[in-house]
Amino acid sequence: MFSVLRDLFSISSDELDPIGSSTYLFRLNSRLLAAFGVRFVVSDGPLNDGAYTERAVQTGHDGSKLWLYELGSPNLGQYSPTSVALTQDYAEAIELLRRTDLQRTAVALTSAGARFDKLTTAADVVLRAVRDGYHVSARAPGAALLVLPVQYSHCWRLSTTLGLQNPRLVRLNLVQTGIYFERDLNATLSFDFQPWRSGCRFDDASEMKSFPTQRTQTLPAGF
Repeated sequence: MFSVLRDLFSISSDELDPIGSSTYLFRLNSRLLAAFGVRFVVSDGPLNDGAYTERAVQTGHDGSKLWLYELGSPNLGQYSPTSVALTQDYAEAIELLRRTDLQRTAVALTSAGARFDKLTTAADVVLRAVRDGYHVSARAPGAALLVLPVQYSHCWRLSTTLGLQNPRLVRLNLVQTGIYFERDLNATLSFDFQPWRSGCRFDDASEMKSFPTQRTQTLPAGF
């Protein structure tokens, strides 16, 4: 997530966290923020982009101000693209994210081994937070793809209602969790990470290392 946010929302002259533990967005892109599920933005300066609606302004004792903005139409799980742009390269994926309409097209690295044919648009999508995860339901006239505002991990486990066709989880837009399903979806997404079951996090690290990376900026030493 640090790498993707760095490469999408900053340039080389911006002051990034040298150890990669915190992310700061210097170059806002309302389209990308909405796709990642951002609904509110707190800024130390006014935003002139019409995509943001000012909700509150707070003034400190020294006269400094903070602005609270709401971003219209964020992805709350309802993004259901009908096409997928495939790439083998991290840098190309970043460029695709910058210029692609992510409501209609998702970006996937072909190293994930995913194929998506004849996608339809999902409807009646409901994403609800539950303990240790989410419950998601939707329907579609055929095969469909949901892009959730949830960071992808091999630690996610998907359990479905008995009798429904098995959906599958895929990594989309480099860091987002996608669900591929057919016709009906009624599933619980649970984060299964325990001290004695930590291999899924190693799988996450191995997968990221396998991406043919050509980053737009150099990672901090030891990252």
